[in-house]
Amino acid sequence: PYRGEHYIFEPGNMAAESAEKAYKSIEKYEIPNVSVAYGNILLPFVTPPSHEAVTTEILEMEKEPDKIEGVRASRYAQLKKVKEVYESDDEFPKALEIPQTIIALGDLVIVPAQFEVFCKISLAIREGSPYKHTVLFGLSNGSRGYMPTEDQIPFGGYEVDSFRAVGVVSLVDDTDKHFINQNVEIIKKMYNK
Repeated sequence: PYRGEHYIFEPGNMAAESAEKAYKSIEKYEIPNVSVAYGNILLPFVTPPSHEAVTTEILEMEKEPDKIEGVRASRYAQLKKVKEVYESDDEFPKALEIPQTIIALGDLVIVPAQFEVFCKISLAIREGSPYKHTVLFGLSNGSRGYMPTEDQIPFGGYEVDSFRAVGVVSLVDDTDKHFINQNVEIIKKMYNK
């Protein structure tokens, strides 16, 4: 039910008050040193299912075409890509390579992620970072869906199913660890320059 516009304005006003309070608390402003670091994040893919298994799953899905929607549509599209690779004799990619640009402004470092990451990932990067403030921006420089933590994979659900449908074949279950470790490595190199 519609509850009125004040439900929209209330959190906006609270955020504005907090920003104004923070601004007024600044006693001295200095232009921060700016650092930029580049790297490549390599996220490994799983071994693809057999050609036979892919063909069987596609045929099963096609028995109920009206149910090929949402995450199932993503999975169906992924299976079709796998089948194309088998039938073209191309090689399957070993990893998803993501160019990474990390920016530091004084004691603040900004880490972009093309995924909507689970909060534990952001917290782990923050913990491994030598900077006073570390902020991860999700869905930056692209959008590749969700990245759950490995401990959440067994629970399944929309986010996990979406994660499994990224790429020609699925990313490995411990993708979060690869993502965390490689970003922290780039951050530490930048910090120590």
